[in-house]
Amino acid sequence: MKQTFSKDEKIFNVANVIFMVFFLAIIALPLWNIVALSFNDATDAARGGSTFGPGNFH
Repeated sequence: MKQTFSKDEKIFNVANVIFMVFFLAIIALPLWNIVALSFNDATDAARGGSTFGPGNFH
């Protein structure tokens, strides 16, 4: 059985997905940065040279 959505429900679903993706990025990117910093050398992290990928493993 196929479910049909009204125009308002489609607009709500699209807006909801956009909001959820934005919210996920707000939560996931700082968390990923913390994980990447935990694998980086402390001097790289102190001078700000580390980004969202781990650099030197020590």
